[in-house]
Amino acid sequence: MTRSLAAILFLFAATLVACGAPSATPNAAGTLVIVASYEEPPAGQPISIGGYGFFASVDGGAEIEVPFDGSLRLALAAGSHELTLVTRPASDMVVVNEAGESEREFFDVSAECADSVEVPAGGEVQVTYHAVGGEDCEVTIDEA
Repeated sequence: MTRSLAAILFLFAATLVACGAPSATPNAAGTLVIVASYEEPPAGQPISIGGYGFFASVDGGAEIEVPFDGSLRLALAAGSHELTLVTRPASDMVVVNEAGESEREFFDVSAECADSVEVPAGGEVQVTYHAVGGEDCEVTIDEA
């Protein structure tokens, strides 16, 4: 009788612990918002006549262009992510493809900044990529 009572108490305690402990949602998602901010370079620093393109990569994935006049919104799993932002000088030539859409050509990376960012479950975090000319940059995590 003592052994079965101990077993019942153990199961009861295990059930309380399991039910009382908050469980993490394995597929919880949040949003990373990236904004690009361009600043003129100091005097004497070169400038690309074609302008610049800004690109983001999360956790070593493919580069995605950050719109110059808006923001890039990425749905990501909640948690810590490695964010890499780069500046690429653009050609001064615009190419029109078969569909009639214009495309810009970008050259090799001229500036690169990286930081870890914590994406909250069900929330969002915003970062600003501060590009100074084509050679300097900084990433800031904006306060909500």
